[in-house]
Amino acid sequence: MPRRLLLILLLLMPSGVWAEGPAHPGAAHFVGELFGRVVAEATGPMPQPRRAEQVGRLLTEFADLDHLGGFALGRLGGEARGGRRREYQALFAGTLTALVALGLERYDGERLALGRSSQQGEDVLVESELVWPGGQRVRLAWRLRNDGGRYRVRDVGIENLQLSFLLRDMLTAAVGERADLDKIMTALRRLAAEPSLPALGGPQ
Repeated sequence: MPRRLLLILLLLMPSGVWAEGPAHPGAAHFVGELFGRVVAEATGPMPQPRRAEQVGRLLTEFADLDHLGGFALGRLGGEARGGRRREYQALFAGTLTALVALGLERYDGERLALGRSSQQGEDVLVESELVWPGGQRVRLAWRLRNDGGRYRVRDVGIENLQLSFLLRDMLTAAVGERADLDKIMTALRRLAAEPSLPALGGPQ
């Protein structure tokens, strides 16, 4: 299975093996629960619309979609207020859901080995490795923030890449330099209808 953008988001979601840091005993457990839920509920043989439905529900439950969507929008965030902002966020969530669902269609038994956690400003960073059945390993870092007593994923790093920047770059590439909010939303509709996962190299 190729390592692609949505392996980061496969990350947004077997059960993990973890050695929790004593300062944040709940953070690694949260990531393990998330990964286990995604594998159990959104992988394996199923119609793709059903997979997308499951992914959308899990993203809403576990990820900070407002933060990710706002970061991807960048300098155009000032144009998105009220109903326009809600429309943009719905389209962003739909696009992300389609991409994650496509990535999970290719899931092939990878497991998550969880490591130490550390405080990073307002966030907790949980280190981990994604392990392929053949033994290949990729370093992952989950950035979590406590939201009303429960963690939410604000970003995921794979080696030296960050999900938040990849999503922003995806939108920039889709609309070109002279972007505006209408072009962004048109691009999101297109990406949701025809999702494509850029290859990041790694195990084939």
